[in-house]
Amino acid sequence: MFTTQGQTGLAERLGRWSIEHRFKAIVAWLALVLVAIAASGAGERLLSQSGESAGDSAKAYRLLDRGFQRHAPEEVLLQARGGEGIRSAGGRKAAADVIDAVMATNRVQDIRSPFAPANGGQISKDGRSALVLFSMKGKADTADERVAPVVAAVERVADANPSLRIEQFGEASAGKALNDTVGKDFKRAEAISIPLTFVILWVAFASLVAALLPVALALTAILIATGLVTLTSHALPIDQDAHSMILLIGLAVGVDYSLFIFRRAREERAAGSSNRDALAIAAATSGRAVLTSGLTVVVAMAAMFLTGLGTFMGMAEATAIVVIVSMFGSLTVLPALMALLGDRVERGRIPAVRAVCGPRSSGRRSRAPS
Repeated sequence: MFTTQGQTGLAERLGRWSIEHRFKAIVAWLALVLVAIAASGAGERLLSQSGESAGDSAKAYRLLDRGFQRHAPEEVLLQARGGEGIRSAGGRKAAADVIDAVMATNRVQDIRSPFAPANGGQISKDGRSALVLFSMKGKADTADERVAPVVAAVERVADANPSLRIEQFGEASAGKALNDTVGKDFKRAEAISIPLTFVILWVAFASLVAALLPVALALTAILIATGLVTLTSHALPIDQDAHSMILLIGLAVGVDYSLFIFRRAREERAAGSSNRDALAIAAATSGRAVLTSGLTVVVAMAAMFLTGLGTFMGMAEATAIVVIVSMFGSLTVLPALMALLGDRVERGRIPAVRAVCGPRSSGRRSRAPS
């Protein structure tokens, strides 16, 4: 039976329990993943404009929200490409087509034509450009979720009038474009960072199974953190960018914390310890470093709550949660998996590659500090 000198700490107790109750630890982690996936479907609460601000500007937004419903303004630019002005028959027809197209979506209101007698200010002084103005129905905070048909309608009119420059811009359309860009970047980060991380670990460990464990732990930690943030967002709304923080920070700390435990356990095995003793020593030493590191990050992130800005607070919330989940997984499910696999963790080795983090015998057994 493995023993260590001195009083055991939290990290060692978690590691010991996971090694002794490996199946319970693994099943509990998988159950937590399933619960988190189900929680993600409940929908999250995103920041409002008043939540993104602080101080007097936030008070002003709250007063506006309480006083009346604010609608997201939009505008469509019509600009003549050649020498002919926008007041030509083609320009007037294009403006009418834009108005008819956006009205057909039934998602806009307060439409103002540049050619109405009272709207002369919507035409530029040189007569080349004009603006069709309108606003989105419903709340401004969620208008970006309803603006897609309006944008598509304007694009169809633009395609039908190649002699004119027709483009839409506004609070809702800009928000949608930004969210689409963030979503594409998020998917690109997933497509590049995860496989690249796995390849680097495979080369470093020179073992397929050993490389899979940190990546699997990081990905499941990201899933759990996403579900938890979805739930906590109803108490503390988050910014859309919080998901990018969960992915990038979760992948980084999930792999990093796993490496601490994994490398120390490999070193102890190379020094002659049994698999169980090696994992216990790793939990008592490297596990303590993981616990200290994780709690330090959480305390550092807590300082962002002092800003009062919802964007920073949401990022701190997401980062703290994914770090806590990754830390907990490294101290529990990782030792459980390594105890279950034993020496099978070295399967899938690359013969021609010397493992950077592989076992190196020092000729003596390491001891956990008291």
